[in-house]
Amino acid sequence: MSDIKIQPSATGSGTVTITAPTTNTARVITLPDSAGTLLDENSSVPAANLTGTVVDARISALTASKLTGDLPAISGASLTGIVTGKVLQVVSVDMTSSIAFTVAGDSATFVTILSGSITPNFTNSKFIINAVLPNYSNDSGGNAWSNSVYIRLYEQEGSSTATVVAGYEHQGTSTNEGRSQVAPVLYSSGAKSTIQSYTYSIRSAATTTGDTHTFGRTAGGYAAFSRMTIMEIAG
Repeated sequence: MSDIKIQPSATGSGTVTITAPTTNTARVITLPDSAGTLLDENSSVPAANLTGTVVDARISALTASKLTGDLPAISGASLTGIVTGKVLQVVSVDMTSSIAFTVAGDSATFVTILSGSITPNFTNSKFIINAVLPNYSNDSGGNAWSNSVYIRLYEQEGSSTATVVAGYEHQGTSTNEGRSQVAPVLYSSGAKSTIQSYTYSIRSAATTTGDTHTFGRTAGGYAAFSRMTIMEIAG
């Protein structure tokens, strides 16, 4: 049988009193089989000795300096304090080659010029899409003011079917005339209520059968840089 020994201090002059609690129930206190020091409410516990899960109610005033390493993926849907109108992220899509097509303009023959995807960080964000599309056309068929093109901007939410959200007819050339010009695209979406991937694509088709239109080149046959930029704007 093990003994319990209370060892007095050889130099102290105070008296230490061990007081029993007010209780009508028998209690058993089991001491650990190891050497150590008893802790009180003012003592510190080494972090290495902490195990288990800390409930949310026990966490308060957690500063950024206490956060290190990789944070888990979180949704920004409930975050507050985001300044409305601020640019939150930018996605750019470039084309350094050229795309030529000779078709008539109907929904089945639209050619994709540029396409890019973006996922908003927050709900109620809006997107601004702008693009510069250098292009060249040459009306060699003698048709007055032919060789114009339809330019459309498509939006696809997640895996749904892409739909047209903006479009116009870009002016072509006159009879036996070649022209190099820049077709602009500028669009602002409505607020997005769902955090998911949104894909925007610029597509084009010739308005007159047999006309050839080339995006990404100059009248001299040189490559011309094309870019589409998608910006998330805080709503």
